[in-house]
Amino acid sequence: MLTVRHLEDYLECKRALGEYGRSSDYNICNIYFHGEQYEVAASMYRDYILKYPDRQSARYMLARTLIQGELDPEEGLEITNTLLEQNPDYTYLLDVKAWGLQKLGRHEEALELYERIDAKDPGFVPYRYQRMQE
Repeated sequence: MLTVRHLEDYLECKRALGEYGRSSDYNICNIYFHGEQYEVAASMYRDYILKYPDRQSARYMLARTLIQGELDPEEGLEITNTLLEQNPDYTYLLDVKAWGLQKLGRHEEALELYERIDAKDPGFVPYRYQRMQE
């Protein structure tokens, strides 16, 4: 299993070799996210977005990080709303928006959005929605 210590060694090697690239940068951000190192992940996603502003997936992951890590759910929701302007029916964005609403205590709005997701894509029922129904 890859640990943060392994990642630090990997990053040190990459810097020494000067082999930073678009794909590896994004993968490193994701490793920190999945390792629940949300503050580091958010900072790295922001840097990545500055380098590669066309990558909407990084904006999605930044929003998700801000919400899931409870760093700034309000900003995460703003980013999600901006992304939804371009792709209003994207299930994963709708899910992150509902999650952000839930984190902000806007449970009725979140529940309505989860119900919309469930009606649109019945195979995609987030566990957060299931918990709200209990």
